[in-house]
Amino acid sequence: MSTPTRPLTFFIIVLCGAWLLALPTWAQEGEGSIERVIVISIDGIRNSDGFGDPNCQGLGDVNNCLLKNLAEYVLPEGTLYTSEPGTKGSAFVNNAATWTTPGHEMLLTGVRAVGPNIGTSLDLRPFRPTIFERLRKELNWSSEEVVAVVSKPNVTQIDYSLDPIHGKDYGATLYFVPSGDWAVEDVGVATWGRCLMRGFLPDNTLEACDPTQVVPLPRFLFLHFGGVDNQGHLDWRFNFYKGAIAQVDEQIFTKIWSELCDKPDADTCADQGQNPHFRRNNTALFVTTDHGRESFTVLKHGGLDWANRAIFLLAAGPGIPRGQVITNVPQGN
Repeated sequence: MSTPTRPLTFFIIVLCGAWLLALPTWAQEGEGSIERVIVISIDGIRNSDGFGDPNCQGLGDVNNCLLKNLAEYVLPEGTLYTSEPGTKGSAFVNNAATWTTPGHEMLLTGVRAVGPNIGTSLDLRPFRPTIFERLRKELNWSSEEVVAVVSKPNVTQIDYSLDPIHGKDYGATLYFVPSGDWAVEDVGVATWGRCLMRGFLPDNTLEACDPTQVVPLPRFLFLHFGGVDNQGHLDWRFNFYKGAIAQVDEQIFTKIWSELCDKPDADTCADQGQNPHFRRNNTALFVTTDHGRESFTVLKHGGLDWANRAIFLLAAGPGIPRGQVITNVPQGN
């Protein structure tokens, strides 16, 4: 594993060109400091079906929340930026194009984007550098330390930009999990993510790790879950869309959040058979989305109305206040 050229002073995650979260690596005494970051995108979840639901904000029955595990176990450990139920306003929004490709370009570059929602037919990469490139160039990290696992063809071109002083030489290692029936890709993304956190490649079944294929541990891991959006586009009437939300919640909780050891140091984690490298006192976890969906149907998105633009950000880790729900931001900030 390469050594940074200077101490890591802060991670900056800029999401959807709307709000900036600058996260220092220092934390309160006894909380540890940030050594690794995981950013998760749940593609295409309408906010009212997620954290915009009062049941997901601690204002009702969490068992009626589709993101039950994130709401019950992760939210008390972190801070949520979302909308106040029943209002047309939010502490976190997509402020431009509510499609997958530009949404993720904004998420990973911090620059407002209105480009087409492309597949792989055109090599239309971001013009501005991604956070992958910035981290690698600034901190001298290898491509294996900055990793993306994606599950849609139109986010396979976010591993590096066309920026002349960054670009391919500073790109991320990218893994592609193809989509399947009933959001099977989300199971694969979570499994691959957990394997990489353990230092292994997954096997071809997408259900386990291959212990014979050892890889360096990622310092920055981006996981894109495309199943919710895919199922929403297919047919919401048979609850495929809602079922995909519940499934991705379970996958993130059981394979990513639960992989973060809750013990104070690596030795204790290893002694108890837990991951010594990814711990809750050294890892920052961000869960967000790229866009919402139309208010009257989940089959479509792309408009500039409130339901399309409202998104959320859930952050947990060292230095991040616990148990906070922020539904609006003061004027001028």
